[in-house]
Amino acid sequence: MSSFTITRLVLFAVLIACLISASTLLQQEAQLLAADGAAGDNFGHSSAISGDVALLGAYQADVGGNSDQGAAYIFRSSNGGATWPSSQTQKLTASDGAAGDYFGYSSAISGDVALVGAAAADPNGNSGQGAAYIFRSSDGGATWPPIQTQVLTASDGAALDEFGYSSAISGDVAVVGAKNAAIGSNSNQGAAYIFRSSDGGATWPSNETQKLTASDGAAFDYFGSSSSISGDVILVGAPSKSCCSGYDQGAAYIFRSNDGGATWPSNETQILTHNFYKSSQDYFGWSSSISGDVALVGARGVDISGKTSQGAAFIFRSSDGGATWPPIQTQVLTASDGAAFDEFGYSSAISGDVAVVGAKNAAIGSNSNQGAAYIFRSSDGGATWPPIQTQKLTASDGAVNDFFGISSAISGDVALAGAYNVNSGQGAAYIFKEVSSSSKSSSSKVDDDDNTELTYSCS
Repeated sequence: MSSFTITRLVLFAVLIACLISASTLLQQEAQLLAADGAAGDNFGHSSAISGDVALLGAYQADVGGNSDQGAAYIFRSSNGGATWPSSQTQKLTASDGAAGDYFGYSSAISGDVALVGAAAADPNGNSGQGAAYIFRSSDGGATWPPIQTQVLTASDGAALDEFGYSSAISGDVAVVGAKNAAIGSNSNQGAAYIFRSSDGGATWPSNETQKLTASDGAAFDYFGSSSSISGDVILVGAPSKSCCSGYDQGAAYIFRSNDGGATWPSNETQILTHNFYKSSQDYFGWSSSISGDVALVGARGVDISGKTSQGAAFIFRSSDGGATWPPIQTQVLTASDGAAFDEFGYSSAISGDVAVVGAKNAAIGSNSNQGAAYIFRSSDGGATWPPIQTQKLTASDGAVNDFFGISSAISGDVALAGAYNVNSGQGAAYIFKEVSSSSKSSSSKVDDDDNTELTYSCS
């Protein structure tokens, strides 16, 4: 097949994606900033959203005289998500915080409970063991305690585990990843820890109720680098898992509870991999997200048609309500304008029939590493997905080296993307909300190997 024909097939896919998104476009609604932000805070390194509450981590924020202790910021919409405040409604910190804790390295939120990871905290004197912190709102998210209601740690934690490197929460179950945890003699194999509240989130155990590991785990897999939970299914990424044809290809692991989250299998119920341009240093599992019976896994290092580290993301869909999952992807997601070193898949999030994938190094015009996020929308309840984006999101004030898309989140009709290097590393985040597309239009160009330029537009 000629490259010209391939390009026209790409164009056709773009046009189909454009039609899918014709009635639902996302538009930037607000830029979020920490009112007390300073250069080097890295606000937006982690992001999460649930309903009308957004949570942003600034893991290198100084607190008092503690350099890089870290902080997290709550932003709450007072009108159901229609508009958002530009500066935080609440700042969260750890009562036992210390210099270099990296509080805010990861973040998650579900309803009236927020979870913040501090991957470099030193509980029990163990340097870099890590900790995570629960914050609970007692009035439906209107206000939040400024310091935690519970500190979470691993009962078998050790120095440099980096517990809190990833975090996820759904209802009364929280998951915290410790990517450097040693399993037996395997250094840096990684683990994930389950914490379950027995009273609807009011209180939480200080140590895990269950520990998750991979049955095929090996040294330096970094299992727990990403984590996600939806109902009774947990998804954990191990981006440096080596197998088959190379090293650092990556894998992701499904864990399913059969009793509503009360107990979980200690080893996975399914291993997920991909077969799309598969090679070394794909880093499949670098990011992960799950919503109902659809899982999304990012692989920031995938090389596509000779474009090094363009990146890809992969859809896995369960056809029986999450009981079983296909071992190989059911859909590949890519950016129509992807380029080498974009690292598409660095972040990923999914909610219902909408997925968002971050490409933090994407060039926008002449701005290298400004970054972008890509929206993919299923038109049949998640059964199928367009292979390329239905919309591309960028920051209205984007600049060189912002790294927009380093984190991403979505809840309902609101998407959130972090850009942690805005303003000399102070960082910012951006809210995008669905609007009518009747007055919107978009256009793009696709160049084939014959230097023929094809242009599409839709409105």
